[in-house]
Amino acid sequence: MTIRGSAPLLLSEKRNLTGVQYSKGKEWIRLPSIIYAVSMMSGVMMILSEEAFGQFKTPHLALVVAANASWIIFPLIILFRFGLNEHPFTRHVESRQAIEMGA
Repeated sequence: MTIRGSAPLLLSEKRNLTGVQYSKGKEWIRLPSIIYAVSMMSGVMMILSEEAFGQFKTPHLALVVAANASWIIFPLIILFRFGLNEHPFTRHVESRQAIEMGA
């Protein structure tokens, strides 16, 4: 099996591993998620800027941007979820004192 043939198998294993860690709420997945989101967005922005301003501009820029929108939207969601929260899997619980006071 060549490297090209094994790439889908390796990528699916990575997706399965991260999916399990997200579902279990493991805190260590926060930093790799931020790194993934930033690197994905920077790569897609380079590709889109080449399509818009490069030597071989596309005549259908709106179509190209629409086709690649998910590569920007999902990393943005990941970045907001994990970049803004130090503990993204922890829910805020009211204190007992606030509950007893009827607040």
